Amino acid sequence: MTILSFTKEFALAVENRTKWQTIRNGKHQFKVGEKLQLYKGRYAPGERIKMHDAVCLSVEPIDTCFAIDKDGIFCDHVFISGVELNRAEKDRLAKADGFKTYLDFAKYFLNSKASLYPNYLIKWGVAFNNLVIGNFYLDGRGELFKVTEKRNKHEWFAQKIGTSKLENDGYIYNYFFSGARVTNILKAELELKWQVAP
Repeated sequence: MTILSFTKEFALAVENRTKWQTIRNGKHQFKVGEKLQLYKGRYAPGERIKMHDAVCLSVEPIDTCFAIDKDGIFCDHVFISGVELNRAEKDRLAKADGFKTYLDFAKYFLNSKASLYPNYLIKWGVAFNNLVIGNFYLDGRGELFKVTEKRNKHEWFAQKIGTSKLENDGYIYNYFFSGARVTNILKAELELKWQVAP
């Protein structure tokens, strides 16, 4: 179990599940599937509060280069696993990292020493108590579902992401949920494990 602590400026976004990732240096070698505990506050005992149990979903090297030249022209480059991000990808990265805009993200890293060290983009999924319409969840096999409708107290509809609405046999591809258990129309059981980023 690895503890990740977040300062006040990021803790609310983690707690509210609008921040789904963090950029950390390579001191700790994060591993996919590793259990995480997300805390707000300092590392000192009694000064931090647990927000979520989580699991590491991915670990990718990230390189950033931000600069403002003498004429005030801003230049930037972001690479994940050696591939440079385009503007739309940078915007998504910043939002998932808890920033309102990509410019805020860039300014933060421009003013930090983070770019001086090897860094890794760590993404997580969090444990959940309730299903929420519009949210995304992973099952035990790593397949992604989006909850689309609540039928009654115990039954929910969800679409498996990456599939068409109708399966080859003509059945509507919806699932029924009871707690974190899911039973599809063919009565095959799966278990939802983690809520993940939209």
